[in-house]
Amino acid sequence: MSIIIPPRRPARGIQSLSPAVLAYILDDASSIESDCGGTASFIEVPMLPYLGRVCRPWHNIIEQHPALSTSIVAYIDQSHDTPESIQASPAGTRLRRSRNLPISIYLVRKVRCPPALDIERRERSVVRAFLAALTIHAPRIKSLVIQADSASTLPAVSILLDHRQFPQLRRLVLRCNGDDSMLMHPKRDGPRPQYIFDGIYPPSSVTVLCVDGMNLMSLLHHERADEVLGSLVNVTTFAINNLTWRVDRFAEHIIWKLFDVFASLSHLNRIEFDYFDMPEPTVVPPPCQPVLPLPIQKLCIERTNTSSLKYILDCISPDDLVLDNCFFTSPLKLPDCARLTIVRMAPSYSNLPASLSVWNGLYLEIRSSTQFDDDFIRELEREHGESTYNRILFSNLRHLRISDCPKFSPKALLDLFEKRDLPKNATFFSIIQGGGLAVANMLERLEILGTSPKLGAALMEQVLKIARRGVWQTEP
Repeated sequence: MSIIIPPRRPARGIQSLSPAVLAYILDDASSIESDCGGTASFIEVPMLPYLGRVCRPWHNIIEQHPALSTSIVAYIDQSHDTPESIQASPAGTRLRRSRNLPISIYLVRKVRCPPALDIERRERSVVRAFLAALTIHAPRIKSLVIQADSASTLPAVSILLDHRQFPQLRRLVLRCNGDDSMLMHPKRDGPRPQYIFDGIYPPSSVTVLCVDGMNLMSLLHHERADEVLGSLVNVTTFAINNLTWRVDRFAEHIIWKLFDVFASLSHLNRIEFDYFDMPEPTVVPPPCQPVLPLPIQKLCIERTNTSSLKYILDCISPDDLVLDNCFFTSPLKLPDCARLTIVRMAPSYSNLPASLSVWNGLYLEIRSSTQFDDDFIRELEREHGESTYNRILFSNLRHLRISDCPKFSPKALLDLFEKRDLPKNATFFSIIQGGGLAVANMLERLEILGTSPKLGAALMEQVLKIARRGVWQTEP
């Protein structure tokens, strides 16, 4: 008797893909660095599930391709603090699967901001245990991100900048939610020592460096700080978070030393401050310091008040300025930068229209700000009318971008740009020399995006009067 074997059905859908193609898809789906949002001082690490749970073939592919396990995430608020538990954890499994490939380590919190600082120091013991487990893997770490709750949890930055132990390290982020200097026991907890080895520091491979205020102050006070910071020859981005006058060992002359460091980094093109607070009255560094203001390509400032903003802007002159959730408690003269981005206007924005009305750059973006409404637009127009500057409002502006600002009226915004008047002493010759009123004041591009209000068809004619090109991609 013959046995009839039915023909095999051809694979369909994702089952028809070759293992090499599936490995490429899984690599893209599990990538963390491409999905990370935020600034250098805060990295949004997505919570990615283990894709090997989908089916056995996917699990086998992940086990056979070490490159799929090179991004390792561990949650320091939900982890064990013993070497055995770390080896048995998913992070330990991925460490073994990655073999000898360069790896990126993310020690972050699943709950970013708990109700209070971690007084019991459990977070610190977890971080120390993970760093101890990573000792044998240090030569292949290319990215190390530690985002903790309290500053005392973070390790000393000088240890991690040792090129002999971390030869491939490119990105180092040490970030905390708050400084706990006042809560630290002087004998048990601090001040945190900086372990600087004897000999010459070799040039570091780090290109992105983010450090907390307490760590930075401790390092700048060290007698060999210049040698350590002088090794950062490849740094392009320098970010500082939680640097306030309440930080242990804070001193204003040490802040002046920080600008010396900025001036010495030849490849530096981006500086970030997240929660910078100087005591009042502040004193600008003396003339013996490097040439101030220091030119820089991009400057990002977050959660900072007006007096501290002024201190930074007196010392740094950016081409591109980003102000995120800053507090304008008094009028501030903004720098003559080409690009200005305002993100998350703080509720106390009453002096922001006065500051913005005298700014005259090429690119303006307002993003994720519910405070940007019709009252803000009217206040901006009023402040410009009362100012002593004899020029058209935003006369140099060529690109305006409004994104995720749901409370303003497009009609009010368009009226503001259409009603811009000539300076009081304008003459016919000055109008002709400037290319004509209509040409000189037109925007090259107007963008209204995200959750911002939709532009109705009735407003399209008005849009074409103020902008050569309008783009609107609003969500319902």
